[in-house]
Amino acid sequence: MKKNHGLDKALEIRNQHQKDALSPYEQGANFRPSKTTRTKRKLTIKQKALRVLIGVVALFAIYGVFFIVSYNAGTKVASQDPNYTKIKDPDDWHGVQSANGAENILLIGNDRRSEDQGRSDAIMILQLNGPDKKPKLISIMRDSYVTIPNKGTWKINAAYAFGGAELLRETIADCFGIQCRYYAIVDFTGFEKVVDVLFPKGLELDAEKAIDLDGVQLPAGKQIVDGHQLLQYARFRHDAESDFGRVRRQQQVINLIMTSLKKPGTAFTGPKAIGAVSSYVTTDIPNTFIWSNAVQMLFKGNLTSIDKMQIPIEGSWSFYDSPNDGSALAVNNEKNTEAAKSFLNGGN
Repeated sequence: MKKNHGLDKALEIRNQHQKDALSPYEQGANFRPSKTTRTKRKLTIKQKALRVLIGVVALFAIYGVFFIVSYNAGTKVASQDPNYTKIKDPDDWHGVQSANGAENILLIGNDRRSEDQGRSDAIMILQLNGPDKKPKLISIMRDSYVTIPNKGTWKINAAYAFGGAELLRETIADCFGIQCRYYAIVDFTGFEKVVDVLFPKGLELDAEKAIDLDGVQLPAGKQIVDGHQLLQYARFRHDAESDFGRVRRQQQVINLIMTSLKKPGTAFTGPKAIGAVSSYVTTDIPNTFIWSNAVQMLFKGNLTSIDKMQIPIEGSWSFYDSPNDGSALAVNNEKNTEAAKSFLNGGN
């Protein structure tokens, strides 16, 4: 009897399709999908993966556009505020990148309650992109008695009065070996507005002690505060700890602000608020630097605190009655230089 090869081939294909329709359990231990089925499955997986990738890229692109537009809108806030005059940019600034590759930011709190720029009320160095990628904050006690280039020995906060941000930068580099690439200067009014813009419903502060300053009274413990109240908490020094307690509270406030940027919804309200913040702060930080670090802070899940250090460190200072600048802190520069280097390079 003559074989019908066409019919046999059709029956073979039908049987294979029926076999592929069965589960691997039903087909037994020797189950192996046909080449055609395997190819289709591979294509399906690749197509799904490609669609997911395209979707993710599209979402990031849309958010990137939203971030930039919102940020730029926020930068106009201060210019539209009739009650605020922004601090002028320094005439000369020669920022230097740190030896560890970081671009440290010199934070200056300016008590601008008179026409004179005055001494710096707060001096901090913020490192965001150091070797261990953790935010680090160094506070320098304003009564530290140091040598200011071409000015002699004074409290370090006099450097800002003598020569602005650049002379303060040079003094910090000479005394403690810390290089700063960028500056950010804010006065009391600007700080208050920054906090109120970022957190219109206030911030939950866990006050370490009760304070009474310039009409603001705060009890110890947890409470919701606005920008003005938070400023007075950071400024308070009328107790036995004086500036030591104030520096610790200043660091607490900076830590509170940075970690609170992780609150739900900040990813959508944050870009405009961050733009508004930049409009109240005098700075040379590039927008690209601000955007990249802001996005990391908005989305990074483990930012629960920042590492903090104070200069002078314990055991490296003594009280000193200076001949030209009142009661001051005599500081061992070598010990503090080594401590700062270790801290910024990954130590705690």
